[in-house]
Amino acid sequence: MRVGPTDVYGAEKGYGWVVAPTGSFDSMYSKLSDSLFRDGVTGSDSMVFRADIPNGNYWITVVTGQHKADQLQLQVKINGHVFIDTVSTPWFRLPFRSTRKKVAITDDKAIISMVAIGGGPIGIMSIEIRPETPIQEIAFPEKSPEQDTAVAVQFEHQLVQVIGNSSNPEAAINQLHSLRQYLQACRYYNGGGWGWATRKTGMNQIQRMYTAANLLEQVVADPADPFYYKALYLLGRIHYWLYQEDEQLYPDSKAAIYFKELASIFPKHEVLQMYLGNQVPDSFTPGDTTGAPRWAVLQYEAMSRMQKLIHWWVQQRQAANGELGGKFGDDVEMLRWWLPAVVGADDSIARKGYTRLADGIWNSDLLYRGYSKGVDDVEHSAELSGIRIRVCS
Repeated sequence: MRVGPTDVYGAEKGYGWVVAPTGSFDSMYSKLSDSLFRDGVTGSDSMVFRADIPNGNYWITVVTGQHKADQLQLQVKINGHVFIDTVSTPWFRLPFRSTRKKVAITDDKAIISMVAIGGGPIGIMSIEIRPETPIQEIAFPEKSPEQDTAVAVQFEHQLVQVIGNSSNPEAAINQLHSLRQYLQACRYYNGGGWGWATRKTGMNQIQRMYTAANLLEQVVADPADPFYYKALYLLGRIHYWLYQEDEQLYPDSKAAIYFKELASIFPKHEVLQMYLGNQVPDSFTPGDTTGAPRWAVLQYEAMSRMQKLIHWWVQQRQAANGELGGKFGDDVEMLRWWLPAVVGADDSIARKGYTRLADGIWNSDLLYRGYSKGVDDVEHSAELSGIRIRVCS
């Protein structure tokens, strides 16, 4: 339902503004997971919205933010109780932030008040009120927090059929909404830094990770959701890697908290154990090393393990154009530790992967006469051209 600044509350209508916005905004900004986030209403310091709804439990989602605005901070209360203590936007480069929580309504109404912290304007993109409805369980092929988008897509089709054939499809509609948030988050995450994903979405890798995190936070708000653990695992990985990329990029990372919860459910999941900092056995058989000095045996093991990793990246991960999935500018960083295999061991697979990446960059539209087209600092401007020089020298 579209609610504008002039939709004042009335008992006969059952919804509207008690303290109305002072304006609105509409944007053609397309780098969003939902078209609802392209417009909204603004207030000078506060807004209050009322909806008359029957008593019961509801999932309420409030999307705060305003396009082309400076940092905004606000507090949200529902029927006098704090719903969001403090929320700030923009969140990284996203102009919005979504918060979803279950709220018990006892007075046949939801009065949602939004107040600026420290003065200044506020912005609201959407307010969503969904009654709590039964959740249909899913029988996953195996107990694992890993993605299973095939099962998710199949379940999506089932829910769509239920909605089309049912006279009371509210529960299926609500579950489909959550499921599609999870699936969209998977798509954004799986797009990584691949060039095709950036071109398709118009967002770079970091923007997509934040958007995916925003979607997943809404899914994990409900522990009863059948995709709760899968969403939590993906959210933990996003928190972990953004923090590893730059502590300032995601200073409020909750990766360790999420991984500990998941490890209590999936104690034998090796990748979870590695995320928690625990060592996982990886057997290695060196073969006949009779007469070889200890240092040579260890050197051989180190080189063999390195080659094993490089072979996985080249044979399982690398695209035909040389990309490794972290965008060309960062893919080249990985090659720093490939040189012993390329130069020292003359490993043909490592050399193939190294050369393929160099050729991919050389033939891309990122270079002009051998130099980076983009104007950047010395380090980042030299990365794309430096790899070609190293291979050719």
